[in-house]
Amino acid sequence: FLKVSLLFIFSLGLYFCFIGGYGSDEDTLPMIYSFESKLYDGRFVSSRFTGNPVAEIGIGFLSVFFGSFLANLFTYLFLLFGLFFFYLSFNKTQSHNQIYLFLLICLTNPILFFDNLEPIDYSWAFFFFSCGVFFLSKKLFEIAVVMFAFAIGTRINYVLFVLFVILFYHFK
Repeated sequence: FLKVSLLFIFSLGLYFCFIGGYGSDEDTLPMIYSFESKLYDGRFVSSRFTGNPVAEIGIGFLSVFFGSFLANLFTYLFLLFGLFFFYLSFNKTQSHNQIYLFLLICLTNPILFFDNLEPIDYSWAFFFFSCGVFFLSKKLFEIAVVMFAFAIGTRINYVLFVLFVILFYHFK
């Protein structure tokens, strides 16, 4: 039942990625414009106050050269893989049913599901953050630092999450 439910939700997500266009997030178009201005004019225009270069380059590149479906698909896959790595970071048992249940609970949350079917930087940052947590849990510190840097370069507010995770593992 879990596998069939997850397959249905995954397929539904793919369908929504295909028909969704660039979605309704007001930050998507400025991120694409930031990439286009660097590509065509050679000037950097921040999409927001602080700028988020990883998301601006990634989402902009996918949108300009491949269109909304691939930008949406990457965002959706980053959510899925981010959830997977986040689960593996904290769960030491490798039960397939537990991870299927975890993914099902997360993906049936309409906010998590629908907000990550359009090209936004939340799931991009979460993916890099969860990879960083995973590598930190495996004591692969150099790779964790690189992943944390990408997470912060995607969304600056991930500095706080990174600091708390490092403190968590340091005092564990």
